[in-house]
Amino acid sequence: MSKDIWLSYYACQSGELLIDTCGLVDFDTDIVVYKGGCCNLEQIDCNGDTVGCSGNTVLTISPIEEGVEYFIRIGGVNEMSYGTGSVYVEGPSQECYCFGDVDYNGQVNVGDLLYVIGYWGSDCGDGDINADGMVDVVDLLAVIGSWGSCEN
Repeated sequence: MSKDIWLSYYACQSGELLIDTCGLVDFDTDIVVYKGGCCNLEQIDCNGDTVGCSGNTVLTISPIEEGVEYFIRIGGVNEMSYGTGSVYVEGPSQECYCFGDVDYNGQVNVGDLLYVIGYWGSDCGDGDINADGMVDVVDLLAVIGSWGSCEN
């Protein structure tokens, strides 16, 4: 897989997770789904091509487990496979998590900021909000960028 992006999906309830690039991107894609933390990712499924999607991919994970964070990796099949587009992700619709709320109290606030600082410089861990393998300023900015109540 080349020139990949990573997304995360937190399952608030059990059900089915659909990830779809079919007709939504202009290059040949692969999708890989993992669970676990950044220190111990476990691949649970992947797909390279879906019939009728011109090299794009549709992947359904069933069942997904409530309370588990899934990491979705989407990339080109080789160095020459890249471009633009969108990804359609659909799963159980109950809201229970908001980005940056690392202590899961319904607020993104100083507690979350201190939580990230507590893991500062770690190669991985709970403070690694963007799952890039390093707890650093990007994770702090993720907290600051989503500051406030998790209520819509």
